[in-house]
Amino acid sequence: MKVYKFAVVTAVLLSFTIAHANIMWDNSSGSATLFDWANGQSVNGFYGSPEVVGGDTFVFTPSNFYAQSLDGLANTASDTLEFELIAHSGFNFSQIAISAYGDYFILGTGEVSATGSLSVQNLDTHALLYDRFTTSTITSGQDTWSAAAQLSIDDEGWKHLKVSLDTRLFAWADLGSAAFIQEKVLGDQIAVQIIPEPATVATLALGLLLVSRKKTKPDMPS
Repeated sequence: MKVYKFAVVTAVLLSFTIAHANIMWDNSSGSATLFDWANGQSVNGFYGSPEVVGGDTFVFTPSNFYAQSLDGLANTASDTLEFELIAHSGFNFSQIAISAYGDYFILGTGEVSATGSLSVQNLDTHALLYDRFTTSTITSGQDTWSAAAQLSIDDEGWKHLKVSLDTRLFAWADLGSAAFIQEKVLGDQIAVQIIPEPATVATLALGLLLVSRKKTKPDMPS
């Protein structure tokens, strides 16, 4: 009997784990002009799979990523996007930036908003950078919205990163009213900086030394 109970509990836990596994991109790993990416995934799959544009930008077209409210019931929708970046030899990352876009409408009395956070972890040193983005609380009308977050990286040692983006949409409408907000496009731009290889640095230093000696050499008497 004890064995039977253990088996049931194990099956339930396994089912829970499988049901909540992250959804991998169709192109979860690949190579761009100056970097590779790996383990691309999202928690709920609203973002879908990205297209690489211009050699340094992931562009997502979210599907069914919206929150809507009718007659006093608040509603939220969220997703978390994760992927790794590996710079090619001789390069490091200098900036990670995201731009989110969508639209909304409010009929009657209500409000909508979009909030999110962008974090970048250096997988070699475990250093972490963090930024937030948010729209103002919108209480009327019908229009588009946008929000952005940006992280600048000053250290040359950022060559293997984990990027995480959390986004939450919120909608609330009073009785007899309706509110709706959705995310439609997400652009995630990666800036890569060239770092000279050690041999290149040594050659450059030698050239500067020779120039310096030539400038300081005294003139011969006439």
